[in-house]
Parts: sequence; structure tokens; C-alpha cells
Amino acid sequence: MTYITRAKLEEAIRAMHGTADHMLKIWFVLKQMGMDNHNEVAITTSNPKDALVRLFGFHHPQGSYFIPFCHTDRFFTMKADAGRSIIQTTLKQWLDNTSVGNDPTGYLHVEKAADGAILVRPKRDYPVGLGFGRNGFARDDNTQVQIPDVPFMIWYYREEDIEADVPKMRKRFKRDLNLSDGEYVAVFRESPMQFAPLANQVLPANEILAVIEGFLQNSGEPPPIADFSANYQVYENSITSMMTITNGPIWLRDDPANLLKWVVENQKAKAVLLYGPPRTGKTRAVDAIIARTDKARATIQIHDGWGYDELVTALRPVGDSKWEYVPGEILSALHAGKKVIVLEEINRTQFTAAIGEVFSLLEQTYRGKGNAIRLRNGDDFSIEEDVLFIATMNSLDRSTERLDDAMFGRFTSIEFPP
Repeated sequence: MTYITRAKLEEAIRAMHGTADHMLKIWFVLKQMGMDNHNEVAITTSNPKDALVRLFGFHHPQGSYFIPFCHTDRFFTMKADAGRSIIQTTLKQWLDNTSVGNDPTGYLHVEKAADGAILVRPKRDYPVGLGFGRNGFARDDNTQVQIPDVPFMIWYYREEDIEADVPKMRKRFKRDLNLSDGEYVAVFRESPMQFAPLANQVLPANEILAVIEGFLQNSGEPPPIADFSANYQVYENSITSMMTITNGPIWLRDDPANLLKWVVENQKAKAVLLYGPPRTGKTRAVDAIIARTDKARATIQIHDGWGYDELVTALRPVGDSKWEYVPGEILSALHAGKKVIVLEEINRTQFTAAIGEVFSLLEQTYRGKGNAIRLRNGDDFSIEEDVLFIATMNSLDRSTERLDDAMFGRFTSIEFPP
């Protein structure tokens, strides 16, 4: 088992200084308590305590909490009763429209339950709005939240066993804090900081306290923040490109063809799902980016009931009394060196099951020879980093909500509404 060192914790605290408004702590508490696109959180005077300790506790004698991304000395710490005096009080202000600072009710729904608890859940277009401007918990109206992810993970796992592998820790962090890709992009930026070197023993409580007290005594001025006012569309596209299927109001979204073009040109994803009713421009948008006649493109029309044999590899009779494995449509396209593979109407089959072990390789993290898998024919197989998959789905043929959630985790999803 390996743990962070005191030196790494000190470095991480410095790196986070002034990267968000202190009220982002409310959002972190909601996430720690389980809020996501499918679950609301009920806040009472006392139930945020465990989340506050996990997120911001530093073994202070009076139980105070430390906000590592804060930019103002006055708000670096909260008292032990913060669950009541800050978390619930702030939520009441959002509910009553009496907040004089941040107001995230454009993307968070806040209401009062019959038992007096305050219920919070994301609105339909969430997390668009999170991370930009004062209402998104940035330091100013024309700025963005820019918390470096590795420093925050060092703080978050300050007393837990961790690995030095940054990509693995990012996945663990998203899982532990219920973070979607869209939320991650809205709040964090990827940091070059490393976890190593690691220690063989957990950092003692008194040393964690000493690190925070030392910082509080000599925090200095936070670094200046950049003006992102001219880049709001870039911000919104970044968030929207990470969002999976949603029922959000279509009039609040960018043109889907433009969004697809932006995702592809800026290499924001290597697997993109276009979904919507027939004749809404899905295939036309793909054709506008790369022509059907382009030698780098392969178009595969999925047919009813297709499975692993048709898409990956199948054992077929060859000649007299001889059987051989032959490649399916996807393997054939990859073996031919295609860089763009268009999968038309994947809803016509159980797509996740149909591509079997190849499914995991669609994700950008698992590309390259280092992530090769063994196919049923015994061959080692991988997908190169520069191969782009674009899948289309007719959402009227089969309810999109019934399709495998894991599939939507592998794809960046773009809706083509009527």
C-alpha cells in the first residue's frame, strides 16, 4: 500500500490556490453525497457532515474544514457546524432566490421536501452552466473554474491508499465522486503533476494539520485568472461533447452538425454516437466531414440481428472439411487501414454484445498496442489511437433508454432532434 507524502500535499495545496470560488464547496458536497443525473440529494441540518469531513477535514481541534481551491483568506476555512450554517443555509437562499453571490439554479433544481429537507437535482441541460462565471462557481463572471485534477486528487486521497498511475487514478476519482465526463471537464483541468514519489505509510493526522496551518499562515496572493468571456462557445461545446443522452430542451443546444464537426476537428473523442429520429441529418453530417468515397473511410450498415460473427470474427467452412476464422466487418475495416469507421443504425442489433471484447477498445484510454486483447480466434488485437468511430442510431426504432448504459459511457453522444 502506498500513500501521498507531506511534500506532495504541500505542492498540491499551492497548485489549487485560487482556482475556483469558495462556494464550489456546496457542489462538491452534493456530489460526495451522491448527486448525479439520476439521483437527487436531500440535505438536512446534519447529514452533510460525513461529506464535509471526507472532502475538507484536516484534523483541526475544533473540527474546522479547509477549502483548498479558495482564493480569499476569509473563506479558506469553515467551522464544524458548516452543514447547518453554510450548506443548508446556502441551499435555502438558492431556493428562496435570496442569494447575493452564486446562483446555480439555472442548472440545478432546488425544492423543499415535505419533511423539511432540501432536495437538489440536476436540470435537463446540466452540467452546462457549471464551471463558467460566478453562477458556475468561477471567481468572476468572465472566468472558468480551473482546478488542477491531480492536486485535487492528492488532497482528496490524502489518507487513502493510492497508485502512481495517473489515468487509473482519474477513473477511480470519477467513480468515487460520481463525476460524469461533462462535470469533469467543467470543473477540472488535467494537470502534469504526478503522484510519485509515494510513501509506504499514511501521512499522520498531525502532519496534515501542520501542512494546512502552514499554508494558512503564508498563503500569499492567488495567481491571476484569465478572461474567458470570448470563449464561452468553446466552453459550452466542450461540455456538450461530453454529455450522454439527455432529454434537455433542444432550443438550448448548438446545431448538432456543427457540434460533430467541432468534436472531430478538435479530436475531443474517438467514438461518437449520433442519435435521433430518421431523416434528421445524422449521416449527412458525417458525409460533410468525410466523404463516403474517401479511401480512409469505411461505412458499415448494421442489419437486424447481426452479432459477433458478422462484426468481429467468425469460424466459417472453407473448402472441404476445413474451418477457418474469417474477419467480420469491423476487423476487415481495421485491417484495411481505415481511419474513420461509420457504423450505421447500431440500434438494429444488441451492439454491445455483438462486438464482444472489442467493446472496451472503443474508449480512447484503451487504444494502442499496450491495451491489446485476445480475440476468440487467438489473435492479439488493438485499435490505434487515430481511428475514429462514428455510430448512428435511430431513436424511434428502439427506446434509447433501454440500450446498454455502458455503451453510452464509451461514446460521446450528440442528439439530432426533429
